[in-house]
This record gives sequence, structure tokens and C-alpha cells, in this order.
Amino acid sequence: MSEKTVPTLAGRMLAPTEVAHVEPMETVAYAVTVTGPLNASALSEAFAATCRAHPVFTGCLRSGPAGTELFLDGNRTVPPIRFRTGDGNPEPATRTLDHADELIGLEVSHGDRRSTVTLLTDHSIADASASVALLAELWGHYTDIVETGLPTPLGAFPVPESLEALLAHRGVTRLERNGLEALFEPFAVPDRPEDPAADAAAPTGERARSARGRIRFTAETTSALARVGRANGVSVHGLVSAAVMIAHAGVKAAADHVHEVAVPFIYPVDVRTRISPPVDAFGGTNVFGTVGFTRSLGVHTDPVVLAKDLLDELKASIEDGVVQQSQLHLTGPDQEQEQAQEQDVSTPAEAAAGTAYVLADDTVMLTNWGRIPELRTPAGCGIEDFRGAIIDQRFRPAGRATPWEPPAPTSTYVVTHFAGRLSVELATAHTSARAAEILSALERTVRELTA
Repeated sequence: MSEKTVPTLAGRMLAPTEVAHVEPMETVAYAVTVTGPLNASALSEAFAATCRAHPVFTGCLRSGPAGTELFLDGNRTVPPIRFRTGDGNPEPATRTLDHADELIGLEVSHGDRRSTVTLLTDHSIADASASVALLAELWGHYTDIVETGLPTPLGAFPVPESLEALLAHRGVTRLERNGLEALFEPFAVPDRPEDPAADAAAPTGERARSARGRIRFTAETTSALARVGRANGVSVHGLVSAAVMIAHAGVKAAADHVHEVAVPFIYPVDVRTRISPPVDAFGGTNVFGTVGFTRSLGVHTDPVVLAKDLLDELKASIEDGVVQQSQLHLTGPDQEQEQAQEQDVSTPAEAAAGTAYVLADDTVMLTNWGRIPELRTPAGCGIEDFRGAIIDQRFRPAGRATPWEPPAPTSTYVVTHFAGRLSVELATAHTSARAAEILSALERTVRELTA
């Protein structure tokens, strides 16, 4: 077999939890900053070895009357790496994958003294847990090829299962609650346009341009945050979530000239170890549930108390099994209402005609990718930073509802921990000025919390 060809596996139709990421063409970027020499030939071999071990990534998506199909073909090969010359501090790639042609990509930006290598994966077939594990494999292959001339010996992994299939195998069924009820609000709308052109002309969340920003906390602040957590019996995730909510509340309250504002908050939870038997990193595509949380917050809100409240609700939702099955509801009460109306049955909300349900205005989403594993590198080469981003994510602009589309947040945070430092990446439908204001408030909140 050529090093560029991959084993042939049978494709399958995508499940709803996978299709949800198809239409906005969500691509997830995993970028590392590399110091020292980078062997382009060895990296190409390592990427090919990674794709051979995971043939699903060399497939493509095809849409038809029956739905969206993951198409795998023995004639498909490993996509080429894209190389470009950057400046002294090259930025991560932000290219959207065209899933009709590719489900994975690798981009390298060369700078004066460092390079940035970005792994791109299509969100419909891989969540953060799977892609971070894939990134670790890539660098393991690269190190072995540089040092021994051969990649890490691995067999070919099968096509990962959908969350729906994994839950069905384990007897997990859809419950009455989806865990996000508090985040949806009624929205009076006219009848849905029958003219596709008129529908397409309506404002949509995915067309909202996003402003981006980042905070990379020092190792000292990261350690201090962990100490505060241990002293108060809360996790760093809980503290960061609370700090994000308080920062948003402070900025919004000041802009609206009020003392308190409600902050709708949503976050995904990896359920691989919360179902039995557990699922490994490559066993499923998007193996997570979602949790909703909302509070009215002001400048005097205690972040530790808020963190405890959030974590207590999370614990209860996991124990009740709500988190594990939350994605089986997929798109929330608005779509459930449509389905119920089509079946001529009443909805739990008993909504009046002309009323849809949409995700609450200015909803904040936080996805915590956790501690990124130490990535292997050959002698003379090092990795000094990691960055993560969801590209082409659907956003709902603040103050504008999208009642006929999947729910979308206004702001999304990606939280990671790498090389002893906590990093927070923000993408938001707010203006760049508002994004900078929110990040400044977040930095101030964390500083006060760890003082």
C-alpha cells in the first residue's frame, strides 16, 4: 500500500448529532507553536501515517434526499499539507474545511524563529477529545520518524460511532428533560416563509461575523486559580465558568445601566466516561452532552459561590442521567414544537400559534478542552503554546432571534490548559470593542479571585 493511500472502510449515514455540525461547516482548529527546526518531509509522513490509522478522516460528506452520508472510498488519498511563510509570530490557520472534499487538514506557517502547525478536523465526525488525541498521535509519529525513520506502529481504527448509536447500545434513552429548558424563551414570529428565497433572506446566526480575542494566563495565575479551587472544594472549570459569567454580566449591566443582568450559560460535557461501558477517544464522533445554567448576576456576585451552584447543578444533572441523553433532543423546544405540530399533538410548553422557542438572547457557551497532553517532539524541537478555535461556528447576534434554525450562542469560549498555563479564547457576535471589554473584565475578575 502506498504511504498516501488509506484502508477502505464502509461509510454510513450521519446521525442528527453529527448533522448539526454540517450546515455551518464547523471546523475545529488545533494549533501548536513549534520552536526549533521543522522537518517538512517527516511531518508529511507523520500526517499520512495518522490518516492511514484513521481512514474516516480521508472520507467526505455527501448530501442527498436520504440525508448526509459519510462517504469512504479506497481511491481517496491523504490530503497534502499546506505550507506558507508567515511573519515572526505566525498565527494559527483559520481555514474552513470543505467537507464535500476533505474532513481533515494540516497547515504549516513558517516564521523567523518558530512555526505554527494547525490540525483541522471536521466537527461532524470528531469532537475535541478525539481531535486532541489525534494531535498527540501526529506528533508521536513525527518524533518516531525523525528519530527512527519509522512512524509509531498502529493498526487502522474503525469508523467511530455516533452518540445515538453509542447510547442505544447502552440502553440510554431520551428523557422528558433536555437540561436546557431554562435557556429557551418564547418568541412571537410570523408564519414561516414558504418561499425559500424569502427564508434565505432572513437574518441568520451563522452569517454573523465573529470578533476574536484571547487571554493566556501566566503559570503563576493558573496555579493560584487551582489553589483557590482546592481551598473551596471547586474545580478550575467551575471558577473559570463563574468568572466568564461575571465578566459578561458586568459589561452588559454597565452598557444597559442596570445593577444586575441574567446570564444564560451553556457548556458541553464529555460523556465518554459517564456511560457504561465507557467510550475511548476514537470510539465516537461527538460524544458529549450539554448543560444549561442561568443566574442574575451583579458586580457583587461571589465567583466561588456561583461556581459551587453551577457544579452542584452539573452533578445533579449527571446523576439524573439528563446530561448523558441531552443531545438526543438535539435542537431544543423550537424544533420539538415543530415536530409535535406535524404529528398533531400538543407540546409540553403548549405554545400559542405563531410562537417559537429560541435560545435566550446573549447566551454564553464555554467549552473546556481540559489539560492538553504533553506532545512528544524530537531533540532540538519544542512546543511552547497551544491554541484552539471553532471556525465557522453559528452565532446568534445579540438582540436578534433565529427561530427556525438550530440554537446558537452569542459568544463562545474555548478553555485549554497547556504547559502549565490556562488559556481562554473568545469568539463572539459582539463588536471587537465589546469583545476586548469582556476579556478585560474576565482578566480583572480572575486577578481579584486569585489575589
